[in-house]
Amino acid sequence: MSEVAPAVALDAVHKTYQRGGQPVHALRDVSLRLPRGSYTAVVGPRGCGASTLLAVLGCLAAPTSGRVVVDGTDVTQLDPTARTDFRAETIGVVFPGTTVLPRRSAVENAALPLLFQGVPGRQRRRRATTALERAGLPASHATRPA
Repeated sequence: MSEVAPAVALDAVHKTYQRGGQPVHALRDVSLRLPRGSYTAVVGPRGCGASTLLAVLGCLAAPTSGRVVVDGTDVTQLDPTARTDFRAETIGVVFPGTTVLPRRSAVENAALPLLFQGVPGRQRRRRATTALERAGLPASHATRPA
């Protein structure tokens, strides 16, 4: 029986920043597998590397070393432009405190990035509705103004 590939895989990921000329090791030898359809919470005290881990997972930051595979694509092999394109087409990132457009529904807010990708209106709405349903937001709530 073949094993299903994970949605996300990290192998021996390190991320080091320079602060005041000193190295800051935000991630050290992180390896994990996130199965398709799973929900994962990343929590920890300030400075533990959780935000850095999410930035690497979301293709917002490249690891210093190691390998990151998202949906079968080794994103560590992509140049910055290709990584940005991959993120725009494949990954949704919402940070705490992110503001939504007022007086717009969750569907309208979720569909906005698709507008910039040139996705037609009906398809934007359908894809946004599907994504919100997968995230657990009932359709009755998705169309209410924020």
